[in-house]
Amino acid sequence: MDKPEYSKYKGRKYKYILDRPFTIVTGIHPLTPIKHPYFTIGVDSVLKISNGYAWDGATGVPSLLQTKKLVRPSLVHDVFCQAIEEGYLSKGVRKEADKLFRVLCEEEGMPEIVVTTMYKLVRGYVKVRYIW
Repeated sequence: MDKPEYSKYKGRKYKYILDRPFTIVTGIHPLTPIKHPYFTIGVDSVLKISNGYAWDGATGVPSLLQTKKLVRPSLVHDVFCQAIEEGYLSKGVRKEADKLFRVLCEEEGMPEIVVTTMYKLVRGYVKVRYIW
């Protein structure tokens, strides 16, 4: 399992910034290739994130629970959330992205109770965000 190389972001809006490009097969297949200045998502489900991409960690998860094991899941999840927010992907993809977040947390070796809690926090955040 590849791990992203990152630094702490020096600013308020984000927590991390990617130091090197990061690539992962996600299992999420857009209908057409997505090309953003900081990432691409191919129809083959390969996500490529450019160095310099900044993200805020796991949104909706309390700071106390933000550990190094959440870096990779939050990075990948944030890219998908950004792609949805910017209209590259439909809102229906959000549930798939949340499930991928859960799988990535499991791959990081988090205990099942923690994985389930993180997933519920992420799912709860989307419900609050899109209902209000």
